[in-house]
Amino acid sequence: RWKAASPHSALFELTFVCNHACSFCYNCPTGERELETEQVFEVLRKIADFGVLFLTFSGGEPLCRKDFFAIAAEARRLHFAIRVYTNGYLIDEAVAERLATEARPFEMEISLHGAGPGTHEAMTRVPGSFARLVAAVRALRKRDIKVLLKTPITKRNRDELREIKALAVDLDAAIHFDPVVTPKDDGDQEPLRMGADEEFLKRWWSDEFLDVREEKVPARRDDREIAAVCGAGRAGFAVDPYGNLYPCVQWRRKVANLLEISSLRDVWKDSPVL
Repeated sequence: RWKAASPHSALFELTFVCNHACSFCYNCPTGERELETEQVFEVLRKIADFGVLFLTFSGGEPLCRKDFFAIAAEARRLHFAIRVYTNGYLIDEAVAERLATEARPFEMEISLHGAGPGTHEAMTRVPGSFARLVAAVRALRKRDIKVLLKTPITKRNRDELREIKALAVDLDAAIHFDPVVTPKDDGDQEPLRMGADEEFLKRWWSDEFLDVREEKVPARRDDREIAAVCGAGRAGFAVDPYGNLYPCVQWRRKVANLLEISSLRDVWKDSPVL
C-alpha cells in the first residue's frame, strides 16, 4: 500500500472552534464557513468510498460540535475505525458513556501538558482544565476505552517528564512524548519558542531518558533507498473544517475541496501537489 500510495488513514479536522487557548496551537482559522452536518456526511462517504479504514476526528476541539455524535454515528455506519483527538475538557461521565456506547472509538488521544495544574494550565490558559482532564481519563478508562496521553515537550514541562509518565501510569493510560513543536499553519514560528532547546533534545535522545522514552533512537535515513520520508499523501491525508484536502495536517498545500469533486480517485493519482 505504501508504494501504491493507497491510503489507509485520514485525519478530519471537524472544527477550528476550541475551548482552550493553547499558546502553541498550530491552527489558523480563515473565517470561512465550516461544513454543515450533511456536508460532513458527504465528505465521510467519499473518504469511505476510497477504501480508508482509520478515521481520526480532530480540531480545534471536535467535541465542541453539537452534532459530534451524529457525525460519529455516520462514521460508524460507514465502518470506519474511529480515533478522537481531544483536550478532554467536555468529557464528563455522561459524555464518556455516549462515547463508549455510540461513537465506540478504538482510541481517545488527549493532550497533557504537565504533571499538575500549574504547568498544564499555563499552556491551556484555562483554569480547571487539568482536573477535568484527569476526570475525563478516569471516566473513559472505567468504560474500557483506550486512552493515549500526548505530551509535546516544551520549556515548561521538560523537567517533569517522569512525573507526567507516573501520572499516566496512575490513570491506566498510555503516554507519548513528542519532542517536535511545529510552527502555525500560516508560517508563524512563534510556537517554536516554546519548544525544548537543542541541548535538552540531545539529552532526550540519550540513555538519560531511556526509562521515559518509548522510541528507540531514530536510525539515520539512507536517501538512496527511501523514495519518501513519511506517509503524507501516500498512507494518509488530512481534511480541514472547510472540506479542503491536504497531504498532511502539517502540510497545508491544498489538493482539492471534497465538496467539489465526485471522488477522491479524481485527484489522487494525477494531482500535481501529490
